[in-house]
Amino acid sequence: MELEPEEERSLLDRLESAVRWGVALRVPLIGLATLLSMPLLRGSSMLGNLFVVESSGELFLVASVAFAAASLSWICAALTLEYGPRRLQLVPWVRGDLLQRNFSLSVFGPYLVALPLLWGVWSESGLEASFDNIGAVAAGLVVLSTLLWLSNAVRLWLRRISETWTLRPPRPLGAGYVDYETGRFLGGHVSATALFLSLLAVYVVGYFFFHPIHRPWAEVPPLTFALVYLMLLVSLFSGAAFFLDRFRIPL
Repeated sequence: MELEPEEERSLLDRLESAVRWGVALRVPLIGLATLLSMPLLRGSSMLGNLFVVESSGELFLVASVAFAAASLSWICAALTLEYGPRRLQLVPWVRGDLLQRNFSLSVFGPYLVALPLLWGVWSESGLEASFDNIGAVAAGLVVLSTLLWLSNAVRLWLRRISETWTLRPPRPLGAGYVDYETGRFLGGHVSATALFLSLLAVYVVGYFFFHPIHRPWAEVPPLTFALVYLMLLVSLFSGAAFFLDRFRIPL
């Protein structure tokens, strides 16, 4: 069955739009795909030990950081979906603010992404379905909810400060960052900055709290550091790609 010229053109336009969106979302999608595929490495002779934890305290640390890493990639994707049409002149596809501002989606979306990784850690470590271990995973989800609440408080503080500024940089620089009608930063970037500052504060506190000289109540598993590095890479490269894609500079 042959397509009419208009139908064929419409199909090509949709394919082109899907490819452009895939390129725009490449960094957060790679972050999410990395989290989803990490359990496949648990049988590796070189990296299998990365997924072993020895206590519920270590499981809690892995769960907390895994949820935070998934949430960060999730929010980077939501920001690109919301502001990609302004910055990159893309056809609007999915409402990014639906993913970003809906609390249930912002919590349970990352939870579902991190769940396979936690299952891999659980099975590789041979953990029992005890109250302590189940509670450790649940406590990690509580930490994520608390982190989002803290970042929301920081967001309100940053918004009050940013409302005193009026910025209208050249459009190639400010498109997707600034509302040119009001001259203020777009709310999603304020939220992302608040989340980054909240994560930074938690990292600094955790550094001193879990330093070996303080005899912490749990050792920090190697997987925790790997997830922290993943968060750092996703946040840096996602922000850089969003800015540079406007100028067709590959990253």
